[in-house]
Amino acid sequence: MAEQTDVVAVSSGIAAPVVDHDVLVLRVVYQIFTKYSWIVIIAAGLFGNVMSVIITLQKDNRRISTCNYMTALAIADSGVLVVELVWGIFLHIWDTNPPTEFDMQLMWYLAYVFAIASGFYLAEMTVDRLIVVRFPMSAPAHCTTHRALITIVATFVVISGLNLYIMYVYKYVEDEDTGQGILRMTVEDAPELESLGNSAQLAIGTILPFVIIVFCNLWIFIVLHRASKERERMGVSKEGQETRAKETTYLTRMLILVSIAYVMTSIPFRMYDVIIGIPEVKAIYTENMKTDEYWSLRYYCQHFIMLNIWEMNFGINFYLYCVGGGKKYRNDVKERLGNMLFCFQAK
Repeated sequence: MAEQTDVVAVSSGIAAPVVDHDVLVLRVVYQIFTKYSWIVIIAAGLFGNVMSVIITLQKDNRRISTCNYMTALAIADSGVLVVELVWGIFLHIWDTNPPTEFDMQLMWYLAYVFAIASGFYLAEMTVDRLIVVRFPMSAPAHCTTHRALITIVATFVVISGLNLYIMYVYKYVEDEDTGQGILRMTVEDAPELESLGNSAQLAIGTILPFVIIVFCNLWIFIVLHRASKERERMGVSKEGQETRAKETTYLTRMLILVSIAYVMTSIPFRMYDVIIGIPEVKAIYTENMKTDEYWSLRYYCQHFIMLNIWEMNFGINFYLYCVGGGKKYRNDVKERLGNMLFCFQAK
Protein backbone atom coordinates (compact mmCIF):
# COMPACT_ATOMS: atom_id res chain seq x y z
CA MET A 1 0.00 0.00 0.00
CA ALA A 2 1.49 3.32 -1.02
CA GLU A 3 2.05 5.91 1.67
CA GLN A 4 -0.37 8.83 1.70
CA THR A 5 1.37 12.02 0.64
CA ASP A 6 -1.54 14.41 0.06
CA VAL A 7 -1.90 17.37 2.38
CA VAL A 8 -4.72 19.62 3.36
CA ALA A 9 -4.72 23.11 4.79
CA VAL A 10 -5.90 23.52 8.33
CA SER A 11 -7.30 26.67 9.89
CA SER A 12 -3.91 27.66 11.26
CA GLY A 13 -2.48 27.70 7.78
CA ILE A 14 -0.09 24.80 8.51
CA ALA A 15 -0.28 21.84 6.15
CA ALA A 16 -1.09 18.50 7.79
CA PRO A 17 -0.83 15.05 6.25
CA VAL A 18 -4.06 13.31 5.30
CA VAL A 19 -4.45 10.02 7.12
CA ASP A 20 -5.73 7.20 4.96
CA HIS A 21 -9.27 6.05 5.80
CA ASP A 22 -8.13 2.42 6.12
CA VAL A 23 -5.50 3.46 8.65
CA LEU A 24 -8.10 5.31 10.73
CA VAL A 25 -10.39 2.28 10.74
CA LEU A 26 -7.54 -0.03 11.75
CA ARG A 27 -6.58 2.33 14.56
CA VAL A 28 -10.09 2.10 15.99
CA VAL A 29 -10.17 -1.68 15.59
CA TYR A 30 -6.76 -1.95 17.26
CA GLN A 31 -7.95 0.08 20.25
CA ILE A 32 -11.11 -2.01 20.64
CA PHE A 33 -9.37 -5.39 20.53
CA THR A 34 -6.36 -4.42 22.66
CA LYS A 35 -8.08 -2.39 25.38
CA TYR A 36 -11.69 -3.53 25.77
CA SER A 37 -12.83 -6.76 24.10
CA TRP A 38 -10.37 -9.08 25.83
CA ILE A 39 -11.50 -7.85 29.26
CA VAL A 40 -15.16 -8.60 28.43
CA ILE A 41 -14.29 -12.06 27.05
CA ILE A 42 -12.17 -13.00 30.07
CA ALA A 43 -14.69 -11.67 32.63
CA ALA A 44 -17.64 -13.45 31.01
CA GLY A 45 -15.59 -16.61 30.56
CA LEU A 46 -14.39 -16.77 34.16
CA PHE A 47 -17.94 -16.19 35.43
CA GLY A 48 -19.25 -19.00 33.22
CA ASN A 49 -16.49 -21.40 34.24
CA VAL A 50 -17.05 -20.71 37.94
CA MET A 51 -20.77 -21.36 37.51
CA SER A 52 -20.01 -24.57 35.63
CA VAL A 53 -17.77 -25.80 38.45
CA ILE A 54 -20.36 -24.92 41.09
CA ILE A 55 -23.05 -26.91 39.27
CA THR A 56 -20.92 -29.95 38.40
CA LEU A 57 -19.62 -30.18 41.99
CA GLN A 58 -23.11 -30.61 43.42
CA LYS A 59 -23.46 -33.77 45.49
CA ASP A 60 -25.51 -35.66 42.90
CA ASN A 61 -23.33 -34.58 39.98
CA ARG A 62 -20.03 -35.50 41.65
CA ARG A 63 -20.98 -39.16 41.30
CA ILE A 64 -21.25 -38.86 37.51
CA SER A 65 -17.97 -39.34 35.66
CA THR A 66 -19.00 -36.96 32.86
CA CYS A 67 -19.44 -34.15 35.38
CA ASN A 68 -15.89 -34.76 36.62
CA TYR A 69 -14.63 -34.12 33.09
CA MET A 70 -16.81 -31.02 32.85
CA THR A 71 -15.23 -29.73 36.07
CA ALA A 72 -11.72 -30.39 34.76
CA LEU A 73 -12.63 -28.69 31.47
CA ALA A 74 -13.88 -25.58 33.26
CA ILE A 75 -10.72 -25.43 35.42
CA ALA A 76 -8.43 -25.80 32.39
CA ASP A 77 -10.39 -23.11 30.53
CA SER A 78 -10.11 -20.80 33.53
CA GLY A 79 -6.35 -21.42 33.61
CA VAL A 80 -6.04 -20.14 30.04
CA LEU A 81 -8.15 -17.06 30.78
CA VAL A 82 -6.16 -16.22 33.93
CA VAL A 83 -2.89 -16.48 31.99
CA GLU A 84 -4.33 -14.22 29.27
CA LEU A 85 -5.47 -11.75 31.95
CA VAL A 86 -1.98 -11.61 33.47
CA TRP A 87 -0.45 -11.22 30.02
CA GLY A 88 -2.86 -8.39 29.19
CA ILE A 89 -1.84 -6.59 32.39
CA PHE A 90 1.82 -7.00 31.46
CA LEU A 91 1.15 -5.45 28.06
CA HIS A 92 -0.36 -2.35 29.66
CA ILE A 93 2.51 -1.85 32.14
CA TRP A 94 5.27 -3.00 29.79
CA ASP A 95 7.08 0.34 29.65
CA THR A 96 7.32 0.75 33.42
CA ASN A 97 7.59 -2.88 34.54
CA PRO A 98 8.44 -5.26 31.68
CA PRO A 99 8.19 -9.01 32.33
CA THR A 100 11.32 -11.09 32.81
CA GLU A 101 12.32 -13.96 30.55
CA PHE A 102 11.05 -16.45 33.12
CA ASP A 103 7.69 -14.62 33.33
CA MET A 104 7.19 -14.89 29.57
CA GLN A 105 8.32 -18.51 29.41
CA LEU A 106 6.03 -19.50 32.28
CA MET A 107 2.98 -17.73 30.82
CA TRP A 108 3.56 -19.23 27.38
CA TYR A 109 4.06 -22.68 28.92
CA LEU A 110 0.94 -22.52 31.10
CA ALA A 111 -1.18 -21.17 28.23
CA TYR A 112 -0.22 -24.11 26.00
CA VAL A 113 -0.66 -26.70 28.78
CA PHE A 114 -4.13 -25.49 29.81
CA ALA A 115 -5.27 -24.99 26.20
CA ILE A 116 -4.25 -28.48 25.06
CA ALA A 117 -5.62 -30.06 28.26
CA SER A 118 -8.95 -28.33 27.59
CA GLY A 119 -9.25 -29.98 24.17
CA PHE A 120 -8.42 -33.43 25.49
CA TYR A 121 -10.76 -33.13 28.48
CA LEU A 122 -13.58 -32.38 26.05
CA ALA A 123 -12.59 -35.41 23.98
CA GLU A 124 -12.42 -37.64 27.07
CA MET A 125 -15.83 -36.41 28.21
CA THR A 126 -17.28 -37.43 24.84
CA VAL A 127 -15.64 -40.87 24.99
CA ASP A 128 -17.11 -41.29 28.46
CA ARG A 129 -20.62 -40.57 27.13
CA LEU A 130 -20.10 -42.97 24.23
CA ILE A 131 -19.31 -45.79 26.65
CA VAL A 132 -22.41 -44.98 28.69
CA VAL A 133 -24.65 -45.02 25.61
CA ARG A 134 -23.04 -47.88 23.67
CA PHE A 135 -22.30 -50.21 26.59
CA PRO A 136 -24.91 -49.35 29.25
CA MET A 137 -24.53 -52.65 31.11
CA SER A 138 -20.76 -52.37 31.62
CA ALA A 139 -20.61 -48.56 31.86
CA PRO A 140 -21.08 -48.44 35.68
CA ALA A 141 -17.92 -50.53 36.06
CA HIS A 142 -15.85 -48.48 33.60
CA CYS A 143 -17.18 -44.92 33.82
CA THR A 144 -16.46 -44.33 37.49
CA THR A 145 -15.44 -41.17 39.31
CA HIS A 146 -12.18 -42.82 40.37
CA ARG A 147 -11.18 -43.66 36.79
CA ALA A 148 -12.22 -40.23 35.58
CA LEU A 149 -9.97 -38.54 38.16
CA ILE A 150 -7.04 -40.78 37.21
CA THR A 151 -7.55 -39.95 33.51
CA ILE A 152 -7.81 -36.23 34.24
CA VAL A 153 -4.62 -36.14 36.32
CA ALA A 154 -2.69 -38.39 33.91
CA THR A 155 -3.69 -36.20 30.94
CA PHE A 156 -2.51 -33.05 32.68
CA VAL A 157 0.80 -34.62 33.75
CA VAL A 158 1.58 -35.91 30.24
CA ILE A 159 0.70 -32.61 28.55
CA SER A 160 2.73 -30.68 31.13
CA GLY A 161 5.75 -32.88 30.50
CA LEU A 162 5.53 -32.72 26.70
CA ASN A 163 5.47 -28.91 26.74
CA LEU A 164 8.43 -28.41 29.07
CA TYR A 165 10.61 -27.71 26.04
CA ILE A 166 9.10 -24.22 25.95
CA MET A 167 10.98 -23.33 29.15
CA TYR A 168 14.34 -24.24 27.57
CA VAL A 169 14.11 -23.72 23.80
CA TYR A 170 12.44 -20.27 23.82
CA LYS A 171 14.48 -17.33 25.09
CA TYR A 172 13.72 -13.65 25.69
CA VAL A 173 15.27 -11.62 22.86
CA GLU A 174 14.74 -8.22 21.29
CA ASP A 175 12.92 -8.25 17.98
CA GLU A 176 15.11 -6.67 15.31
CA ASP A 177 12.10 -5.23 13.49
CA THR A 178 9.97 -3.84 16.32
CA GLY A 179 12.53 -3.47 19.12
CA GLN A 180 10.17 -5.20 21.59
CA GLY A 181 11.12 -8.13 23.76
CA ILE A 182 9.67 -11.44 22.55
CA LEU A 183 10.19 -15.17 22.97
CA ARG A 184 12.09 -16.79 20.14
CA MET A 185 13.69 -20.17 19.55
CA THR A 186 17.43 -19.97 20.10
CA VAL A 187 18.43 -23.03 18.10
CA GLU A 188 19.52 -23.46 14.50
CA ASP A 189 16.82 -23.34 11.82
CA ALA A 190 14.57 -21.57 14.36
CA PRO A 191 12.03 -20.17 11.83
CA GLU A 192 11.48 -23.61 10.30
CA LEU A 193 11.25 -25.29 13.70
CA GLU A 194 8.87 -22.61 14.98
CA SER A 195 6.58 -23.11 11.98
CA LEU A 196 6.76 -26.88 12.46
CA GLY A 197 5.94 -26.46 16.15
CA ASN A 198 2.85 -24.37 15.33
CA SER A 199 1.73 -27.03 12.85
CA ALA A 200 2.19 -29.74 15.48
CA GLN A 201 0.20 -27.73 18.02
CA LEU A 202 -2.58 -27.36 15.45
CA ALA A 203 -2.64 -31.08 14.69
CA ILE A 204 -2.26 -32.46 18.22
CA GLY A 205 -3.82 -29.74 20.32
CA THR A 206 -6.83 -28.88 18.14
CA ILE A 207 -7.55 -31.27 15.26
CA LEU A 208 -6.94 -34.58 17.10
CA PRO A 209 -9.36 -33.82 19.97
CA PHE A 210 -11.95 -32.56 17.48
CA VAL A 211 -11.71 -35.75 15.37
CA ILE A 212 -12.25 -37.83 18.51
CA ILE A 213 -15.19 -35.65 19.55
CA VAL A 214 -16.92 -35.80 16.16
CA PHE A 215 -16.38 -39.54 15.77
CA CYS A 216 -17.76 -40.34 19.23
CA ASN A 217 -20.75 -38.04 18.87
CA LEU A 218 -21.69 -39.53 15.50
CA TRP A 219 -21.47 -42.99 17.05
CA ILE A 220 -23.71 -41.86 19.92
CA PHE A 221 -26.31 -40.54 17.48
CA ILE A 222 -26.28 -43.81 15.56
CA VAL A 223 -26.76 -45.84 18.75
CA LEU A 224 -29.60 -43.61 19.96
CA HIS A 225 -31.31 -43.71 16.57
CA ARG A 226 -31.13 -47.49 16.40
CA ALA A 227 -32.42 -47.82 19.97
CA SER A 228 -35.34 -45.51 19.18
CA LYS A 229 -36.25 -47.50 16.06
CA GLU A 230 -36.03 -50.75 17.98
CA ARG A 231 -38.39 -49.48 20.68
CA GLU A 232 -40.87 -48.32 18.03
CA ARG A 233 -40.71 -51.67 16.24
CA MET A 234 -41.32 -53.63 19.42
CA GLY A 235 -43.94 -51.18 20.67
CA VAL A 236 -42.03 -50.60 23.89
CA SER A 237 -42.59 -47.27 25.59
CA LYS A 238 -41.28 -47.40 29.11
CA GLU A 239 -41.23 -44.06 30.84
CA GLY A 240 -37.80 -44.64 32.39
CA GLN A 241 -36.25 -45.57 29.05
CA GLU A 242 -37.81 -42.56 27.33
CA THR A 243 -36.56 -40.20 30.03
CA ARG A 244 -33.06 -41.66 29.86
CA ALA A 245 -32.98 -41.39 26.08
CA LYS A 246 -34.19 -37.80 26.24
CA GLU A 247 -31.53 -36.84 28.77
CA THR A 248 -28.83 -38.54 26.70
CA THR A 249 -30.01 -36.68 23.60
CA TYR A 250 -29.79 -33.37 25.47
CA LEU A 251 -26.26 -34.18 26.63
CA THR A 252 -25.22 -35.27 23.14
CA ARG A 253 -26.62 -32.08 21.63
CA MET A 254 -24.74 -30.09 24.24
CA LEU A 255 -21.49 -31.86 23.38
CA ILE A 256 -22.03 -31.27 19.66
CA LEU A 257 -22.52 -27.54 20.29
CA VAL A 258 -19.38 -27.41 22.41
CA SER A 259 -17.45 -29.37 19.77
CA ILE A 260 -18.48 -27.05 16.94
CA ALA A 261 -17.60 -24.00 19.05
CA TYR A 262 -14.27 -25.60 19.92
CA VAL A 263 -13.11 -26.05 16.34
CA MET A 264 -14.54 -22.71 15.13
CA THR A 265 -12.68 -20.76 17.83
CA SER A 266 -9.46 -22.79 18.00
CA ILE A 267 -8.48 -23.51 14.40
CA PRO A 268 -8.42 -19.89 13.07
CA PHE A 269 -5.77 -18.79 15.59
CA ARG A 270 -3.68 -21.92 15.04
CA MET A 271 -3.92 -21.57 11.26
CA TYR A 272 -2.95 -17.90 11.52
CA ASP A 273 0.13 -18.85 13.54
CA VAL A 274 1.10 -21.40 10.90
CA ILE A 275 0.56 -19.03 7.96
CA ILE A 276 2.27 -16.02 9.54
CA GLY A 277 5.21 -18.25 10.48
CA ILE A 278 5.94 -19.15 6.85
CA PRO A 279 9.24 -17.36 6.06
CA GLU A 280 7.98 -15.83 2.79
CA VAL A 281 4.81 -14.43 4.42
CA LYS A 282 6.70 -13.20 7.45
CA ALA A 283 9.25 -11.45 5.21
CA ILE A 284 6.48 -9.54 3.40
CA TYR A 285 4.99 -8.28 6.66
CA THR A 286 8.37 -7.45 8.18
CA GLU A 287 9.49 -5.40 5.19
CA ASN A 288 6.25 -3.43 4.87
CA MET A 289 5.79 -2.86 8.61
CA LYS A 290 9.04 -0.90 8.74
CA THR A 291 7.76 1.91 6.53
CA ASP A 292 3.96 1.65 6.37
CA GLU A 293 1.62 2.14 9.34
CA TYR A 294 -1.16 0.35 7.48
CA TRP A 295 0.79 -2.93 7.37
CA SER A 296 1.78 -2.62 11.00
CA LEU A 297 -1.80 -2.02 12.14
CA ARG A 298 -3.05 -4.74 9.83
CA TYR A 299 -0.70 -7.29 11.38
CA TYR A 300 -1.56 -6.42 14.99
CA CYS A 301 -5.31 -6.23 14.29
CA GLN A 302 -5.25 -9.68 12.68
CA HIS A 303 -3.28 -11.05 15.60
CA PHE A 304 -5.53 -9.65 18.33
CA ILE A 305 -8.77 -10.54 16.51
CA MET A 306 -7.60 -14.16 16.17
CA LEU A 307 -6.44 -14.12 19.79
CA ASN A 308 -9.85 -12.87 20.98
CA ILE A 309 -11.61 -15.60 19.01
CA TRP A 310 -9.26 -18.17 20.54
CA GLU A 311 -9.96 -16.82 24.05
CA MET A 312 -13.71 -17.19 23.46
CA ASN A 313 -13.20 -20.96 23.22
CA PHE A 314 -12.31 -21.05 26.91
CA GLY A 315 -15.28 -19.06 28.17
CA ILE A 316 -18.19 -20.13 26.02
CA ASN A 317 -18.89 -23.68 27.24
CA PHE A 318 -21.11 -22.72 30.18
CA TYR A 319 -23.40 -20.71 27.93
CA LEU A 320 -23.58 -23.59 25.45
CA TYR A 321 -24.47 -25.93 28.32
CA CYS A 322 -27.37 -23.61 29.12
CA VAL A 323 -28.55 -23.73 25.50
CA GLY A 324 -28.15 -27.44 24.84
CA GLY A 325 -28.08 -29.00 28.31
CA GLY A 326 -31.81 -29.27 28.81
CA LYS A 327 -34.19 -27.89 31.43
CA LYS A 328 -32.44 -29.66 34.31
CA TYR A 329 -29.18 -27.84 33.73
CA ARG A 330 -30.91 -24.48 33.26
CA ASN A 331 -32.95 -25.04 36.43
CA ASP A 332 -29.74 -25.81 38.34
CA VAL A 333 -28.23 -22.57 37.05
CA LYS A 334 -31.29 -20.55 38.11
CA GLU A 335 -31.28 -22.18 41.53
CA ARG A 336 -27.59 -21.52 42.13
CA LEU A 337 -27.79 -17.94 40.90
CA GLY A 338 -30.83 -17.38 43.12
CA ASN A 339 -28.98 -18.74 46.15
CA MET A 340 -25.95 -16.59 45.40
CA LEU A 341 -28.07 -13.44 45.05
CA PHE A 342 -29.94 -14.27 48.26
CA CYS A 343 -26.70 -14.71 50.18
CA PHE A 344 -25.33 -11.46 48.72
CA GLN A 345 -28.45 -9.51 49.72
CA ALA A 346 -28.44 -11.05 53.19
CA LYS A 347 -24.93 -9.78 53.78
